[in-house]
Amino acid sequence: MVDRMRPHKDSISFLEKVRSDRQCAGTHILALVTSGSQIAPQLKKDLFPITFIHKPIRRSEIADAIAVAFSTTRSSIGAVKAEPSVTARAAELAGTINSLLGLNVLVAEDNLVNQEVVVAYLEGFGCKSVVANNGLEAISAFGKVHFDMVLMDCQMPQVDGLTAIREIRSRETNIRIPIVMVTANAFDTDRAQAFAAGADEFLSKPFSEDQLRGIMLAQAARIPPKAA
Repeated sequence: MVDRMRPHKDSISFLEKVRSDRQCAGTHILALVTSGSQIAPQLKKDLFPITFIHKPIRRSEIADAIAVAFSTTRSSIGAVKAEPSVTARAAELAGTINSLLGLNVLVAEDNLVNQEVVVAYLEGFGCKSVVANNGLEAISAFGKVHFDMVLMDCQMPQVDGLTAIREIRSRETNIRIPIVMVTANAFDTDRAQAFAAGADEFLSKPFSEDQLRGIMLAQAARIPPKAA
């Protein structure tokens, strides 16, 4: 990954050195460029395996570019296929982006640190998010904006997560929005209460980015396609 790729001799020289080095055969270059900047004509040709990413960039865009780079075979320049584990990871990233990209997610969470972590994860998945600080705000937001998925904390001030889920379910029409209950309580009774209230999935704190991704991918499969 190279920053500041400009239409100067230094950029062309660098890429030529990479291409001439046999140890770099098939190396795919991700070039970060400023939107509106000029790109050297030599770089626009298929001389180098290069992908341009325009700033400002998002994690999802980088993940998408990496997935494409790993899944593309450049036989004309002697590219070597990626290891199976790398290819599988690239396919996973691409699948995540395709399934989660653009989803609008309601995050009901009263802890500021947890809010920042979840929002950062969602941004990495290519999702949009709206944060509600408690169950009451979540109910209010649900009535004003269309959401594709809800991540609902259980214990919150004013209105708790279970009550908020019941209220949201009572306001739904024909489309059931996937709701994931997120809580530090991981007992069987907590799960039973969450599902009884109307939750579709249960996620225990603390959780990793991969755990959240996996649950969201499973729930995203239930979301009906948007009308064109």
